[in-house]
Formats: sequence, C-alpha cells, structure tokens
Amino acid sequence: GHREAQAAWRTVSTAPAGSLPELLAALDKASPLAANWIRSAVETIADKVPADEQKPVAVQLEKFVTEVHHLPTARRLAYDILVRFDATAADRLMPGFLSDPSTELRRESIDRLLAQAATTKDEAEAKKLQRQAFDAARDLDQIKTLAEKLEKLGEPVDLPTHFGFVMQWKLIGP
Repeated sequence: GHREAQAAWRTVSTAPAGSLPELLAALDKASPLAANWIRSAVETIADKVPADEQKPVAVQLEKFVTEVHHLPTARRLAYDILVRFDATAADRLMPGFLSDPSTELRRESIDRLLAQAATTKDEAEAKKLQRQAFDAARDLDQIKTLAEKLEKLGEPVDLPTHFGFVMQWKLIGP
C-alpha cells in the first residue's frame, strides 16, 4: 500500500487550509502508518498557508484543540500550528490545559506555572502557583520538582495521596 499512500498524500497535501481540522480529526482513528502520512500532509498544508488566511484557520484550530475527545497527539499538532498562526493563543489556552487529559499540553501548562512562580517576589503567590501546578502534575519529574519546592517553602506534600495510593484499608474475613 506504499504507492497508494504516496498518491493519497500528494492529493491530501494540496487540500485547502480549511481542511486542517478534518485531517487532524482523521488521526483519531488512523493506524500508526496512516497517522504518519496524515501528520506529514497536515504539516505541509500548514506550511503553505498565506499570512492573510492564518487568522480564520487559527479559529478552527483553536476549536479543535479545545475538543478533548480528539487524540492527544492530534491536538498537540493542532496547537503547535495554532501558535504559529496566532501568537496570543498560548497565553489564552495554557491556563485551561492544567486539567487537560493530554499530558503534553498539561505538562507545558505546568511548566508555565513553574516559570511564573519562579519570577514572583511574593512567597505566598509562589506557594499558591506551585501548589496549583503540583495538584495538576502527572509526570514524575515535575511532581518531584514541585514537591521539593513546596517542602522548601514549608508547604506539606502528601505524595501517596497525590498518586492515589490506598494507604489504609480494612480486611473482612470469615
């Protein structure tokens, strides 16, 4: 099917920019091989979008990015294209990604909170931002970093609870 895939790519990669959300949605059900071809076509189309057409496409991509039922990798690709087309999108969307099911988008949102906490002079605000980031964190390296920072600020951290470990139980027997 390689020849057929190449022929399909040639056709799909010339699609109009308005078809990007539809192509990105196709990633939801694509096989790994098909996903590679689709991603390549999406990137090719995005690279060719003229500056005067980027705003309307950005609106469509933002809608796609916020629809959490799509594949996380498709949403991430859409987000990366979106921020190329609309420089304000990252600041607008990142706060909402703290509880996003996509760990890639969530991770970046947490990194932004960490950077914000590092630049604030107000210790209470830094604690608040780091606690917010800790509560949202799912990646082990971020959790460790945040736990250390919070403990240095005198903020208690309960890692077993954060990870959802069952620490107490009762056993019923005959």
